[in-house]
Amino acid sequence: MWTCIKCNKINDDLYPICSNCSASRSAGRFGSAAPARVVPYPPEPQGKPKTEEPAPAPAPQSAPPAPEYIPNPDGVRAGGGVRFFGRLLMLLLPLLTAAAAFLKYNSTKGAIALLLSFGNTAQNVSDIWIIAVYVLFSLGAVLLSLLPGLWTLCIGKLLHRFARMEELL
Repeated sequence: MWTCIKCNKINDDLYPICSNCSASRSAGRFGSAAPARVVPYPPEPQGKPKTEEPAPAPAPQSAPPAPEYIPNPDGVRAGGGVRFFGRLLMLLLPLLTAAAAFLKYNSTKGAIALLLSFGNTAQNVSDIWIIAVYVLFSLGAVLLSLLPGLWTLCIGKLLHRFARMEELL
């Protein structure tokens, strides 16, 4: 037996369409794993009224209400201190590195000149080359000093997002 999805009439497994509304039955659906066989309907008796009432349609089940989305993220405080600390590190570490590089130029000028002269006498190297190499090394150090602050900021943002997801669930 199978139930029509349009009118809820219970039909015999032999019929491929509903005897009440002529809705088609898909093979393998409504509890039957075997495809439906095509069998003609038996003729309906003329003088006999239908005794079988269609089953009442089941009441639609209401889904639980979706959680309300809160567009203002001020209610979520997770990761706020970590993000602040990350921003602070991103500001202070490069500034301190640049200040240390500026103050230590005179003490490292001889080492850079020796590096550029490949171990020969360091007096043949121009001051412009020494400054250029020192600025490149200093810039690399400043960029590297950004990494701890960036990582801390990213961890704070992840904490905020995870707490936000937990709140929405």
